[in-house]
Amino acid sequence: MRTFLALAWLFTLFSGGYLLLFAPSFEMPDRLAPGCGWLLTPLLARVAGSALLLLAVAGWRMIRRARADALHTAPPHWHRVQFALVAGSFTLLLAVSAFAPYGPLTAWQGTVHCPQSSIANAWSEVTGRE
Repeated sequence: MRTFLALAWLFTLFSGGYLLLFAPSFEMPDRLAPGCGWLLTPLLARVAGSALLLLAVAGWRMIRRARADALHTAPPHWHRVQFALVAGSFTLLLAVSAFAPYGPLTAWQGTVHCPQSSIANAWSEVTGRE
């Protein structure tokens, strides 16, 4: 289990650093509609990288505290900071998924109809974009 946790932490650290430094534009396919997905612009890739790095920081803090066998004696301030790191990371990931345009993937060979969620429809009405 420790090996898995170490690999998960390293993956989070390196993928977050890569997204933050290089900011590649890429498409993230939808699991339920394989021909549809979100297009992450360089700015959104940097925001996703920042979120992953926040999770890596929270994980490192947890690893250090667990290695010292001091999880049960952690002060309330430590828990509040840990909660803020994780909540901030999830908020950034939610913002990425809310602001990334959803539509057909460019590499998809067939025709596909991508359903829009009610949140996306409301957002497009507010901004005046499709």
